[in-house]
Amino acid sequence: MNLFLLTAVATQPMPVTLAILMVALGIGYISLITLLQRRFLTNPARIAELQLKINAVSAEVRQHLKNGNKELAMAKQKEIMPHMKESTKMQMKSMFVVMPLSLIVYFVLLPTAFAGSTAYVINFIVPMGYLAIFFWSALIAGVIMSGVLMSRDRKRAKERMALTTGAVKV
Repeated sequence: MNLFLLTAVATQPMPVTLAILMVALGIGYISLITLLQRRFLTNPARIAELQLKINAVSAEVRQHLKNGNKELAMAKQKEIMPHMKESTKMQMKSMFVVMPLSLIVYFVLLPTAFAGSTAYVINFIVPMGYLAIFFWSALIAGVIMSGVLMSRDRKRAKERMALTTGAVKV
């Protein structure tokens, strides 16, 4: 089979149960990956705490630059580097586990499990097969879940910082 030639493939309407199954699998996959990342691969509270420290020192650097004190700004900038390195290292560690796992699921497990479903298409905005439905449902669920978790982590980190610095919550 020549992959570079576009050939017409006979398609059939996708059964609703297959579409619902793909959406459920996409959401379930993202939930499993998020649980894996947050419980075993990274420390989201530590990442949020580092981000708050980086933002605070960056604000000081901007203020020093605004006041024309470049030497102090450079000294403060050097304080940020270890925090940035630690944050990036934690985030990259999870990527090296999640990326191969995602490729195996998308290119091996799903096509093997649903080999007879390649002719089914659902006409949404564009015709989509079962892999496209899985991909888009996982992507949308991932964006929503990461936004919710990120805001929750940021709020908890701010509360933790306020407790450690003795600031009073207004």
